[in-house]
Amino acid sequence: FTGYSLRNKLKEFGFLEYSIQESMILSNNDYRLIKNIFELIDLETKMPISEMQSKILISYLDLLLQHMQRFYQQLMEDKLNEFSALQKDFISELHTLFDSKRKCFSLLPSLKLLSRKLNCTTRFLNDVSLKTSKNTAQYHIDNFIVKIAKELLAETDLSVAEIAKKMQFDQPQSLTRLFKK
Repeated sequence: FTGYSLRNKLKEFGFLEYSIQESMILSNNDYRLIKNIFELIDLETKMPISEMQSKILISYLDLLLQHMQRFYQQLMEDKLNEFSALQKDFISELHTLFDSKRKCFSLLPSLKLLSRKLNCTTRFLNDVSLKTSKNTAQYHIDNFIVKIAKELLAETDLSVAEIAKKMQFDQPQSLTRLFKK
């Protein structure tokens, strides 16, 4: 992909980072379309190597990715109810990490930790959160942590360093940076 814009475009296709349990199920027509593109790619790879061959292969790959993007967008629309349930579970899991009696976190909430608990990839959880709430999962995590920190600052005489420790931050500065952000 060196020298072609497709290399940078790959970053736009978040679904490429999904795990197998997050895969899309294609209709027969969609499957045939993808299969045809792969057959064209296969045929082209058997042609003599040339600059034109590279351009054609890149075009086929771009076409393949554009179709996959369309299938992915359709999936996000079709499964909005399921994704809303996952978003609800995500928020619920986030809240379970905070012990309201002891006013501390059992573990510092992170996207990686919560996606593992929900058995999905971080990218998928972020995409679902964006689709269902218009904000990333990390945004929700950060807001929850800041909300708890504000409550602890308002309701206790604890210092910022003590609050950071209760919240499982390694360094008090990390909480301060999050607050500023």
